[in-house]
Amino acid sequence: MNEKERFAALEQQIIQQNFMNLKNQLATLNMQTEELMKIKEDLISIKDIENRETFVPMGAGIFLESELKKPKEVILNVGANVLVKKDFDSAKDILTKQIDELRNIKSQLENELSKMEMGILSS
Repeated sequence: MNEKERFAALEQQIIQQNFMNLKNQLATLNMQTEELMKIKEDLISIKDIENRETFVPMGAGIFLESELKKPKEVILNVGANVLVKKDFDSAKDILTKQIDELRNIKSQLENELSKMEMGILSS
């Protein structure tokens, strides 16, 4: 294999790795979007609940029994571990914006993947 062929093979390997990285990022974005959509649905469904027993997940399959009274606010992590109280509608609006942002990023990644696929297929 001459120098030119080695360079072409290395270039193709780098393109393949970038392609796989983009696919992994896309899968992560899909999971994050689904999680935010589920949280948004949950917010909508618990907004009008009064006096209901529930379980709060602690992690590793451990839950605390809790009573949910008529909730008025939720606490959001807005970044850098800063927590703020928001009413349900404001929290829902924030989640909607985050979902929209993730969908935009997802669309950009899908475009990049399409371009890369075309480049890979044409080589």
